[in-house]
Amino acid sequence: MEDGMVLGPIIDRQRQLIGHTRITITRMIALHPSVWWIMVALVAAMMSWSIHQRLAAVDLARDRWGDQIEVVVADRAFEPGDPITVHTMTVPAALVPDQAISDPSDADHSIARGPIDEGTIITWSLITPAGPLALVPPEWRVVAVVESPSSGATTGERVDLVHEGVLLAADAIVIGDHEDATLVAVPADHAAQIALAAETGLSLVRVP
Repeated sequence: MEDGMVLGPIIDRQRQLIGHTRITITRMIALHPSVWWIMVALVAAMMSWSIHQRLAAVDLARDRWGDQIEVVVADRAFEPGDPITVHTMTVPAALVPDQAISDPSDADHSIARGPIDEGTIITWSLITPAGPLALVPPEWRVVAVVESPSSGATTGERVDLVHEGVLLAADAIVIGDHEDATLVAVPADHAAQIALAAETGLSLVRVP
């Protein structure tokens, strides 16, 4: 109760001051119409300054991200060896990786070297011309392996090559098949040993 009694007069006094200020401003505008236009000009200037600040922030963000560049992106997710389909998209230059492709026709008749997520910006390192040898890395060789039974490994899949319980090559790449044989890409320095072992039987161990 005591707090209410103390605050009451203060609140009343503030209300009186606000009312008095309104009356004073109204009288001033009535006596001096130019005051109204000065106030309008001040409000307009403040709004103009605020808009200018926002535009400056937009320009700063644009400068930070760089120009917009058109790039080629994946239509969907692709597995190794899948034919590539793409569309174009405009993105900030800061987000564009090296060797990014800008012309969709450059990706025609190409396949994925490895897994590609939907919406990924396509670079030359992610794709290769279609064909069974397209997935073979530089300095690798291709050997034909007759499996019995078949591992079920598919094109683009990584496998380990095992002969009589001995690991001959890890992370070899299945690039296709020919008649009864599975075509596997292996590092060049392992190719001769693997080709010899393949004559007596090799096992392909699928890598998760």
